[in-house]
Amino acid sequence: MSSEGMIVIGAAGTLAGAFRQVAADACANWYLFDYDADDSTNIAYCDLSDGASVEAAIGTIPITQHTYWRLLIASGVFDGSADPGLHWPRINLSLRTNLIGVTQFVCAFVQGVLDYQKQARLVVVTSAAARVGSRDLGYGIAKAGLQGLIRSVSKSYASRGITAIGVEPGLFKSRMSATQNSKRYKQASSSSHLGRVSTLSEVAACVKYALIEAPDALTGTFISPNGGQV
Repeated sequence: MSSEGMIVIGAAGTLAGAFRQVAADACANWYLFDYDADDSTNIAYCDLSDGASVEAAIGTIPITQHTYWRLLIASGVFDGSADPGLHWPRINLSLRTNLIGVTQFVCAFVQGVLDYQKQARLVVVTSAAARVGSRDLGYGIAKAGLQGLIRSVSKSYASRGITAIGVEPGLFKSRMSATQNSKRYKQASSSSHLGRVSTLSEVAACVKYALIEAPDALTGTFISPNGGQV
């Protein structure tokens, strides 16, 4: 009899919390990680900006215990100030967290799944910034890089049972968006065809669909709950 395991990176975040509410019945075996670890909710520590921390977190995942795995990465850092500028330490932190750490985790996870002849589906939350850019340069660069990660993993390993899908929301109400400068928030809202930001439940429903319900034929593609933002 097959069993499933589900890994959530960024489990303490607003989106991951909402996703877990709408997907509570989908899987009994959850493995939760976040920079904000919390023993009371079984969220283990993982700092995506620190390669050693990522490696340690990966080492705790019992790949052999389940025949099918689902991985959601909904974690990242964002500078929502009016003018983040070209400050390299900020850009570097964003790249290490939003792109390099995510890529490290995905590659190690996929390698483990293949080594033990399991199958998996991974969903990475990117951003509309991957296509339209961001005043937070590191964020925009990193999210664009994640598009390449999803497409490349899919192209290389879909035939071996690895499904890879991206979800690229525009601005939505979350802990991260609360840091957004009011002018930038208004501009992002007005760029949507809806004339408003997406709701948390709308984005969480798209994540649930991508991770649990979508057909494998969607591998290598992106779902964009951004109200038509271009």
